[in-house]
Amino acid sequence: MLKPGAKVLEIAAKDPLLARADGLAFGEKTILYVNSVTAGKLLRLDLGPDGKSKSVVDLKLSRPLDRPDGMRAIGRNRLLLAENSGKMDMVTFEGAGLRNAVVKTIKEGLEMTPAVTATRGMAWIVEGKLPYMNDAAFKDKDPGLFKMYAVLLPKN
Repeated sequence: MLKPGAKVLEIAAKDPLLARADGLAFGEKTILYVNSVTAGKLLRLDLGPDGKSKSVVDLKLSRPLDRPDGMRAIGRNRLLLAENSGKMDMVTFEGAGLRNAVVKTIKEGLEMTPAVTATRGMAWIVEGKLPYMNDAAFKDKDPGLFKMYAVLLPKN
């Protein structure tokens, strides 16, 4: 992390669980959610007043994740999660210590979904078509239109 006015980066968290960290989203004031697109994990970092991690929690998932990527916190103990397998999920945290991550798919059947955001009661998810950037089999092929989808957010 780079604190205001600082010229040198500081390590904010160090844990083997973070080895393949990818997406992140800030939740409540002292919570940072982190996922691993390659390991299919969802983690919670509890942050101290200095911004450094006090603990890293490997959250218990209600179902396996398939290449979790972009995330956005939406309210207390909830976030949107884009799975690069073409799904958009709502994740709710519950149970003792909020260690259980209940994953509910709210849109599926999309083509590679690396990013999600929310505004005014709507979730927005975008198709990424990443193989066209880094897979030789797609070289010089037309990816077609890139699409963004609006999905009404469930009330709970």
